[in-house]
Amino acid sequence: MACKKKIRIGIIGAGSIGSLFGGYLAYYKTEDFDQEIIFFSRKSHCDAINERGLIIQNKKNTLHISGIKAYENLSKFYEKLGGAYEFNFDYIIISTKSIDLENALKEYKEIIEKSTCIVILQNGIGNEELVAKYYKKEKIIRIITSHGALLKEPGKILHTGDGFVEIGFPFKNGSKSKLEFLCSFLSLGGLKTNVVENIEELIWEKAFVNIAINPLGALTRLDNGELIKNTNILKIMELLIEESVSVSQRLGIKLPNKNYFKLAKDVAYRTKENKNSMLQDILRSNPTEIDYLNGKIVEIASTLGLATPINKFITTLIKGLEKSYL
Repeated sequence: MACKKKIRIGIIGAGSIGSLFGGYLAYYKTEDFDQEIIFFSRKSHCDAINERGLIIQNKKNTLHISGIKAYENLSKFYEKLGGAYEFNFDYIIISTKSIDLENALKEYKEIIEKSTCIVILQNGIGNEELVAKYYKKEKIIRIITSHGALLKEPGKILHTGDGFVEIGFPFKNGSKSKLEFLCSFLSLGGLKTNVVENIEELIWEKAFVNIAINPLGALTRLDNGELIKNTNILKIMELLIEESVSVSQRLGIKLPNKNYFKLAKDVAYRTKENKNSMLQDILRSNPTEIDYLNGKIVEIASTLGLATPINKFITTLIKGLEKSYL
């Protein structure tokens, strides 16, 4: 009997969405590959996974996933390995909050440098440029997804809304075979995935959706589905997207002629039971990703001489909320 090929995948910042992806990757079993999935996450989440495994509850099933190893930090990881063990990951998936990206790139430098591919699974604009400041561009893969996930309690993830998964090289010069393998592996695990040539287009498209939904959910405390029942909120969503599209056009980003407002409404409907990630941050008194979404639009617009008053106002409100508890 032929030996299985070992595939090592690390998830840095395995919260809700990182645990969802990592969990589905661990759940899939094949005769060809033996996948080793390792989470780096908060202690309570790690302890629960190491003791009882990971639970993913979706609309159809409750999955009990064993075999994932979880560590609070690199020190705990190396302690378990015995120190001098050479450990190389095939894929390192970074799913921290965007605001924590640079710290993660520095803290986990030893394992990121030795990994074959660096996969960004985050919201926001400009993330890949930040990663490219520290690591080779050809190693960087970006994942864009509209799946909804909620960390219900340590060791338990709710898959709150189905969506798409698109992956690609933001700098268009990586290993096609590595990209296609990750695509196949995610799809077999239950997250149907497509490889796209122009991932930049989807980065902006996803940003438009997040810019419209996330801060308004955070400010109103409403689930995604409730947002689109309110005509006044819908008008604000539309204005936020109009400003953001104008900024992208001035930057020269090549985007298809889509109705991004309709897209945002469709995503909100498909994830209607989801508390978006920014709302989850507010409810937990955590910093939000506003600077990588609406705040990034305001920042770029200011360099281009454009006015984005609605995005600026919403950014100010979210930052005011953050200041009340940080």
